Amino acid sequence: MEAGQDFNFVEFDELSYSAVNKAAFTGGAERQVTVVTQDDMDKLEKSLLASLSQKAKDDLKNQAGGKDLQDGAIVVDVKKSQFDKSADEEAALVNLDMEVEANALIYSEDDLKKMLAEIFGQDIEKNQQIRSENINLTDLQIERLVNGMTISGIMKTKLVPKFAEDELKDKIRGKSIKDARAQVKSISQDVSQVEVNFKPNIPIIGTIPKNKDKISFKIETI
Repeated sequence: MEAGQDFNFVEFDELSYSAVNKAAFTGGAERQVTVVTQDDMDKLEKSLLASLSQKAKDDLKNQAGGKDLQDGAIVVDVKKSQFDKSADEEAALVNLDMEVEANALIYSEDDLKKMLAEIFGQDIEKNQQIRSENINLTDLQIERLVNGMTISGIMKTKLVPKFAEDELKDKIRGKSIKDARAQVKSISQDVSQVEVNFKPNIPIIGTIPKNKDKISFKIETI
């Protein structure tokens, strides 16, 4: 600023108070300042938590060994969350050190079907049964609770004739295929067709194994 400039004081009357610079003003500096805001910190924390949570969930699913594991069964806890800067602190970069821990409850769908077959099997006629292998589960939704989980979805199944497997095995073991088929069909009038399959398939075999541990039943509904 050049010398000889008049200055007025905002707080006082300019007729009573004034000033003049005898020499020119020189020097001064200008710079841009970057400040860390709370909004910046919140966005960074939210983004990093989402990324680490997804990675933790993916790791758990890989360790589940093929068992059904939905996101609803997983709980992610933040064990550590520490910024290297504070809100309103001057900085061009802010870092966040975060540690998360994920845990899950895993269930077996086969065990679930067995449990459902047992529960709903109590409310049907005595000569019928629900077999777990005939149960079809769809639209399963998992919700994690403090001490467990809730599972909701759609269950579809068909009733099949009830029979004692061990007793039937004793009746057909060592019998010809014809006699075995007749014995199985005699269980109920609802049995429409009986097929006998051998594994491995050896054409010369014409009788049911005498060892009942090698006999298994598969019921298919129409």
